[in-house]
Order: sequence, then C-alpha cells, then structure tokens
Amino acid sequence: MGYGDLIIRSYDAQIDRFGVEDLERRCEVTELGDELVGVIQGSIKRVTVHKPTEDLAKVGYVLGLRVAPVHRRKGIGSSLVRKLEEWFISNDVEGGKERDRDQISNTSK
Repeated sequence: MGYGDLIIRSYDAQIDRFGVEDLERRCEVTELGDELVGVIQGSIKRVTVHKPTEDLAKVGYVLGLRVAPVHRRKGIGSSLVRKLEEWFISNDVEGGKERDRDQISNTSK
C-alpha cells in the first residue's frame, strides 16, 4: 500500500494525547447552552480525476458526524453538514452536488 512499516497499536495517553487532541480540534461543534450536542469532522484530499495523474481535483470528505441521541431529528446534523460544505467551498473543493447531500441525508434516517 505504500505505507512502509505501518504500526497499529493501542492508544497511549502519554505519547498520543497531544496528537489526538490536535486532530479533534480540526472539527466543527454544535452547542446548546453549555452542552456539546454535535460534532462533524471533514477532510480535503486531492484525487485523480482522469489519466494522466496530473489531472487532480480537490474533494471534500465527511470523516465523522455525531449528534447526541436526545438531540437527533432536530436539524443539528444538517446544520453541521452545511457548515462543513461552506468550509469546503472556501477551500476551493470541486463539485459539491446537491444530489450527493440528499443521498447522505436519506441513508442516515
């Protein structure tokens, strides 16, 4: 796969805490009062669109979307997705079709 010596191990708080916290800071959160009720995390990658491989596109991915169970079905997840889409647009991500958002919404019900 091109990763060299890939090591998979258990989380070690002394070694990994800063890296995990840094990764988690790169997300959008939703608060209701002083309660954290939702979080979304996304990523932008460059992918090959056509051959030759010099033809690349920036594509946005939703890596995780969580809403507290008692706060689901209130539009919080949709609001988080829209906020992430705005971030994708501000970072020149290609595409972002409305149909794709509808498919995501329909599969999460």
